[in-house]
This record gives sequence, structure tokens and C-alpha cells, in this order.
Amino acid sequence: MSLKMICALGLVAATAAAAAAAPSGASKQVPSHCLPGEKDVLSCQLKKSPNVISVCLAGEVLYFRLGKPGRVELSYPGSRLPAVKAFEYVQQLYPGGQNVSLSFKHEGAGYTVDASCDDPMGGCPPSLSIERDPKDPKSKLNQSWQCGSGRGDLGGLSSLPW
Repeated sequence: MSLKMICALGLVAATAAAAAAAPSGASKQVPSHCLPGEKDVLSCQLKKSPNVISVCLAGEVLYFRLGKPGRVELSYPGSRLPAVKAFEYVQQLYPGGQNVSLSFKHEGAGYTVDASCDDPMGGCPPSLSIERDPKDPKSKLNQSWQCGSGRGDLGGLSSLPW
């Protein structure tokens, strides 16, 4: 083997090693609150918040989890209810876009994960809205957050028996 060939192979190996060690152009990995054996339907880091939301699927049982990475602060539902009994799911397709939302009520508040936009192929950045019961004096103001980095798509939930 010639010296040129050895140098070329060394350069190729060094370039490959550097590429493997360097971070990719993709956004950093977002943690998930899904448990082993559950499908991670959607997980995203909320903008201007330390919290992550995850929508997880185990068979026909769907879970919504909210909290800081590694620390779930809200898990809904608390029992293994089929998705159709615990959540309301809406998917409306229209020319040039779609409306997709997943909502539920918990302890006097309405929670909605919405992924609606003008992209018929999906990939719409989700948001989380919490609407508090105005009759409850302890409830906080209505709040909403956009997802920053994340993965997943609520559109895939249309295969469940809603």
C-alpha cells in the first residue's frame, strides 16, 4: 500500500470520526415522559417554560403527561381508560391545511393540545392551552404555550376508535 493511500485512508477515518462526534444540524433531543412500552405520539419542550409535554399511547390507552424532564407533574388519566373515554379528539382536513386537537378536563381545568396549521401534510407545531374554571376562586388565569423543539404528530391518533 502506498504512502498516499495510507494518508487518504487516515483522512477518511478522521473525517468520519469527527462527523460522528459533532452534533448534527437537527435540534437537540427532547426528553419524553412516555414509559417503556408506550409509543411516543408527541413530545415537545414548551417555549418560555421548563416543562415538556408528552402524549403517549399503550394499545388504545392514551396518556398526557406534563412536567420538567424526569419529573412528571401531571399525568392524565390516572387509570387505564380507553382514549375515547378520557379525551376528545378532533381532526378536520381542509384544502391547504388541517385542524387537529386533543383535549380533556382535569380538576376544573380544560387542557387542549392543538396542532392546527395551513399544512395539509401535518408537521404543525403544537401548542398547549389550559383554560381554568372561572367559578373556581383557586384557579389560575388561562395560559397557553407554543412548543419549541419536539417530535411527533397528533394526526396519527385518527386510527384509534374515536
